[in-house]
Amino acid sequence: MADSYTTHVLDANGSDPQHLAVKSALLRLAGLLQSPDSFSSTYDEEVSMTDTKRLVMLRRPKRTTIVVARAEDKNDDWTQADWAGQVTLLGPFTRAEYLAPYLETHDDKLRLSASDLNTTFDPVSADDSAAVYWHMTALYVLKDHRRRGLGDQLCRKAFEVIHEYTKNVGSELRIVIKPGNGIVARMYERLGFETKEGRSTLAEAIVASEGAAALPPDYAQKEAFCKRSGLIMVKRSGANEK
Repeated sequence: MADSYTTHVLDANGSDPQHLAVKSALLRLAGLLQSPDSFSSTYDEEVSMTDTKRLVMLRRPKRTTIVVARAEDKNDDWTQADWAGQVTLLGPFTRAEYLAPYLETHDDKLRLSASDLNTTFDPVSADDSAAVYWHMTALYVLKDHRRRGLGDQLCRKAFEVIHEYTKNVGSELRIVIKPGNGIVARMYERLGFETKEGRSTLAEAIVASEGAAALPPDYAQKEAFCKRSGLIMVKRSGANEK
């Protein structure tokens, strides 16, 4: 019998948030060991984090953590089960908040112009004050659980969260993919994402996902952080869309 999996939003203020925070952190550490190039931080940076700090991280505002857990029995407690992967959903944002990483990062020579921004991230609707924007990051599935559609499951749960919050307005969900990752890009295309013409720098992607504090002080002098190569993909949803 094939394994079955269920997706869950972590309740950072529920009955046992400390357990969820620690288990989520351990899952991320396993991902950092298996696929270090898929993350903006390193295993060494995160392994020494205290449990209190992990709970603070889980409770950061405008962040939703979604996990996929193996369900050996329908009566199993998913919080105690084997977690196979997770994804982080950030938002809801206004358009100004959504564009901030591209306005605040780099010096004037590297920063996108207002025209470039409007071309890459054209408003969702004519009345854009009513639209809501989101950013999704850190999607990964541990190696022992891959090739089972769990990446799709995590994304679809994120779509449900967005729909429940924004079912009466238009919305846009953004992801940034490292260059050359065609397999991941095709997965997102199947889920309704479209590739934008513009490209993102690593610095912009880090700020969008983790905030400016996650950037090294000398990032602007490092080509790896400033090269425009990251693939930007977005998925839009209209008001009342199901």
